[in-house]
Amino acid sequence: DSALTASTTVISEEGGVLRLKRGDFDCVLNLKTGLGSLKAAPRVQTFDSFLRAFYSWLLPRGGGLLIHGAGIVKRGKAYVFPGKSGAGKSTLSRLAARKHFLLSDELVPVRGEGGKFYAYGSPFWGELQCKGKNRRFPLGGIYKISKAAENSVKDLGSGAALGVRLSWSFEPE
Repeated sequence: DSALTASTTVISEEGGVLRLKRGDFDCVLNLKTGLGSLKAAPRVQTFDSFLRAFYSWLLPRGGGLLIHGAGIVKRGKAYVFPGKSGAGKSTLSRLAARKHFLLSDELVPVRGEGGKFYAYGSPFWGELQCKGKNRRFPLGGIYKISKAAENSVKDLGSGAALGVRLSWSFEPE
């Protein structure tokens, strides 16, 4: 444990027990009984980081991913804009918030259910620090966002989109 830093999250699953550990939290969960414990530093950021790690473990087991991106709802459909830090997720969200419902400017849960995909509101926010709302919307599209001199939309094509899909999922640090 001496090599474990405050920003490195280690997730392990062995013998029906899940463990999420970082310098400021340690969670042990019995997956059979649903009972467990969480020891965490008394900071909101610590609990937020724990939840991000837990959801990044949980969602793939339920047909979903936690996507590092902005989520915007337009005409009843969710559009997700994954991008690296500094790509413009919060800027896009700030501009869209004038007319549209926001799911998040940081992390958007997406799940497949009954042959369709849905995006959800989340408690995870970046710069905008808004309160998440527990709502789901049919997924209308996913558009990779990156900083550029001008606005444009480019079709990645199905092969390229599949190739970058996993880079959009959230990995706890």
